[in-house]
Amino acid sequence: MEQVLFRRPVEIQLGAHLYYENLSLSEAEAKLDAMKDAGLSWVRMELSEDIDRLGALLTYAKGLGMNTIVICREFSESKARALAVRFGSKVDYYQLGNEIDHARPPWSTTLPYMEDEILTLLGKVRDAILEYDPDAKFIVTFTLKFAERPTLVQRASPLADVVGLDVYTWEGLATLSASLKLLKVLCGGKPVWITEFGAIENQQAYIQACIRRFRQEKIPVALIFAWNHEWYGVEKWFDAKNMGA
Repeated sequence: MEQVLFRRPVEIQLGAHLYYENLSLSEAEAKLDAMKDAGLSWVRMELSEDIDRLGALLTYAKGLGMNTIVICREFSESKARALAVRFGSKVDYYQLGNEIDHARPPWSTTLPYMEDEILTLLGKVRDAILEYDPDAKFIVTFTLKFAERPTLVQRASPLADVVGLDVYTWEGLATLSASLKLLKVLCGGKPVWITEFGAIENQQAYIQACIRRFRQEKIPVALIFAWNHEWYGVEKWFDAKNMGA
């Protein structure tokens, strides 16, 4: 008699980027409560000048049982060092820059960083963090156009424990399998997460389709962009239970 094996669905942990800079501490904490209640287990925030405030939010998120990511951009060595010294235990992953294949230096409005430029700058941030948080873990992220800069992916991946891919548009979702296959080759087999995904139009349908596809591709962590954003925010409607997660 033929035996039928039933496999459990691939688990996926969802999170979202939180814009806290223009919120009071209590307002930002309320956003974290809502994210947790909506079924999100990860929160990403930007490194800011106010280390105390960011640290308080990281501590609050960890108290909720959430995992944390902090974006540390180029030229942020002193702030990143201060974060590592005071709140390193509250940061699960430091994200080095953002979409580094597309990132532009402050002196350019069109051209992206040269490879040596961005790698040197992010390496300085990484070293500053490791000086005081030797067990720190890192993420580097790319856009779906990463294939245009394959050597950058290969050279940047050793800086990180996880490689992130940002996914936007239906076309990008349709070609995700091929993109993931190539990215995994270029990054030497590092774990790949989805570090941003979202839409303005047909938002709910797009996010639900993304989550289904990410499960099929066995993506362990995916971050919605964003929880609270003028155009991309999902806080008014999102509930993981209704999204196939």
